[in-house]
Amino acid sequence: MLGTLVSKSDQIHPTSLLGTDLHTSTPFILLDEAAMLLSPLLFLGLVSGMKTARSARIQRRIKKSSTKLRFHSVGKPCKGEIATERISIKNPFLMNHFLVSKAEERHYEDLMELFLETASWLQSKGLSQWRHFLEGYGRDDVMQGIKSETTYIITKDDVLAGTVTISTSPDDWDKHIWKQSTLPDSVFVHRLAVKRTFSGHGLGGGVLRWMERELTFPSDKRYLRLDCVANNNKLNEFYVQNGYAYVGSSEDGHSKYQKDIHVI
Repeated sequence: MLGTLVSKSDQIHPTSLLGTDLHTSTPFILLDEAAMLLSPLLFLGLVSGMKTARSARIQRRIKKSSTKLRFHSVGKPCKGEIATERISIKNPFLMNHFLVSKAEERHYEDLMELFLETASWLQSKGLSQWRHFLEGYGRDDVMQGIKSETTYIITKDDVLAGTVTISTSPDDWDKHIWKQSTLPDSVFVHRLAVKRTFSGHGLGGGVLRWMERELTFPSDKRYLRLDCVANNNKLNEFYVQNGYAYVGSSEDGHSKYQKDIHVI
């Protein structure tokens, strides 16, 4: 050890009793016979000072880490994510029978099964809506909705009954559809779907009413906005019946609807 190089006749300086961990660059004390040359009080003071310094370094690391975590928790996205302000749930129950919660990655396969089922049913009705799911596209969007915590699932007795995605930030599709509109004042609704075994009982409208009444939106948001294919007459009528105002169509044939949050 380095301490063996210190003779009893040499002048001892406290720093000569310090070593450095080559992996972490962290100072440590060499406990050898040289340490005994120090007075007990000086030696204890040296140890206490090093403990204090180490504690201060740890606290700085903790503070730095927590600052990063807090920064990410308010919506700072990881690479590939969409930044979104938080929406809070006031009441998770819907129509007394259903429970609404945030989707998790373990729900991905069930959600994809629901979207594929819905796309196939629409195709059987002569509608091309959500055809991209049948062509192998859209899966990244579904996973992105889960990871960004903007996708909600509706369950009954732990069985998936429906889903909706609600985001406070526009994605590329929203920017394409609403290119002539102001976007920071809006909340965007996507992928509202009800499983066929639960259809015909008003669950779709129930989801819209729950969303409007039981979610707390950021104070700077004014509109709920959504779009659907213009040639699905039944779906267009559905949104109108639920109080959404038609505000025009996109160049590629999608109807645009919005509802004022403050008059819901």
